[in-house]
Amino acid sequence: MNAFESFDVGDRVYCLAWIGKQFEIVARDDTRGILSLQGDLENVPQGAQVDIFRSTTWMVTHDKWDQIWYWKDRAGEGYTDVYQRFLAANTPGSVVTGYQVEGSNPLDAIACTPERAMAFRILAIHDLGIAIQPVVGLTAEGTPVRESTADATVRWIPTGPMTSAVLKMTDYRWSLGYGDIVLNWRDFV
Repeated sequence: MNAFESFDVGDRVYCLAWIGKQFEIVARDDTRGILSLQGDLENVPQGAQVDIFRSTTWMVTHDKWDQIWYWKDRAGEGYTDVYQRFLAANTPGSVVTGYQVEGSNPLDAIACTPERAMAFRILAIHDLGIAIQPVVGLTAEGTPVRESTADATVRWIPTGPMTSAVLKMTDYRWSLGYGDIVLNWRDFV
């Protein structure tokens, strides 16, 4: 992670909040712990402006990181770290639970509630990604189950087409997801 002290006024930097845009640090407030960034932007007199706080300096780099794949997330992990951990913990045929990301603050943890849950069967893991299918469980009594369970009597019924889990950044954390459902939710709590 980048330390606040490694940045000075006049430095040219890149910021995760605006990928591909080069900024100049125009002010540094050591007391309040704020870096003020400014970049050229057509038709806007003051240009692009972003304030970075001491706690979010992980979002700034001196390196020309103009693609999302270069960036480490707010936990300091690259996308391959998160992807490999998920692969190590799951196998084809297993059912995993995903949870919808919620809350107004992207740095808050995911609330893992059944109302925001969705289950997926991992169909295949291959070089190009992870094939998944939405499923719902049914108990012997016919009660629906939205979260994966160790109960072997639950039957998992497909509820949607096969698709690939999407690797992306969700709230500045690398995620494997299906829409706004996060499969690697343990990384967010």
